[in-house]
Amino acid sequence: MDPQPALPLPPFPDFAGASRAVVAFLNRHVPLAVWSVNRADGGTMVVLQPSDGNGYGLQAGDSMRFADTLCAAMVAGLAPNIAPDVEKAPGYRDAPVRQQVAIRSYVSFPLQRADGALIGTLCGFDPQPQSSSLPDQQPLIELLSRQLSTILQFDLDRESAWRVALQHEAAAMTDALTGLRNRRAFDLLCEREEQRCRDIGQRLAVLVIDLDGLKPVNDRLGHAAGDALLQRAGAVLNAALPAQTHLCRIGGDEFAVLLPGCGLAVAEQTATRLRAALADGGIDASLGYAERKPHRGLADAMQRADAAMYADKAARRTPRP
Repeated sequence: MDPQPALPLPPFPDFAGASRAVVAFLNRHVPLAVWSVNRADGGTMVVLQPSDGNGYGLQAGDSMRFADTLCAAMVAGLAPNIAPDVEKAPGYRDAPVRQQVAIRSYVSFPLQRADGALIGTLCGFDPQPQSSSLPDQQPLIELLSRQLSTILQFDLDRESAWRVALQHEAAAMTDALTGLRNRRAFDLLCEREEQRCRDIGQRLAVLVIDLDGLKPVNDRLGHAAGDALLQRAGAVLNAALPAQTHLCRIGGDEFAVLLPGCGLAVAEQTATRLRAALADGGIDASLGYAERKPHRGLADAMQRADAAMYADKAARRTPRP
């Protein structure tokens, strides 16, 4: 009998593809109610890849405070990687999330960078206690978690390399007047950052800045003076922002800032810093900001930031009593 040709085994395209395969494998071979790959970021645990049709209704994009999770107890060394019955593991038994979700057995392994920094977890749980043989699966699950760590590390490194490459492509995506990235660059950045949020659960915030006095300057002093105002505003904003942010001129007198890896608190701090910098430069502007919500995406965050900017503009026009 002639041997059958080997089926092709292409590599996983990215961390998201590897996560789906690992979760599906564990679902078949270690059948807990839920298996999930998660990202730990900024004190928040974001679900990246849960089991299909799990009994808990867990969905990609769900998030919770990391300190409230059972994974936090494992990372802190307060509970074992595998607990067939969490009632016998105080670190898991007393976790705040158990007040909201029925969890009786738990498995959790860290996803780590090469330097040991936590970047996520691979975990499984069930509403029923499991057999005392469950810890026998530790070598397999540990191996899978280490493989996912390696792939995620490469994905993050590739993302850093992409950001550097983008800087070198900036000439085709540069606003000629201010020297900042233009609308074309902003749309590309939004598309890429949205995909990264979906794939690895990173947080993302957006700021919108609109100059208040451009039209009066153009009408009274001419367009050369208006151009000078735009150039000065761009320079002030650029100087006040750290290098890892994305500042673009997206319209006539409108600028936008993407803050990868940042939440609402950082966006608020950044907005406060930009307000002060613009005021010091004698530039009147209205600002709005928002954080991307996992189930609603970046386009929704842009709309909310834009609405907040217009609300700020209206409030600044209203005379105080």
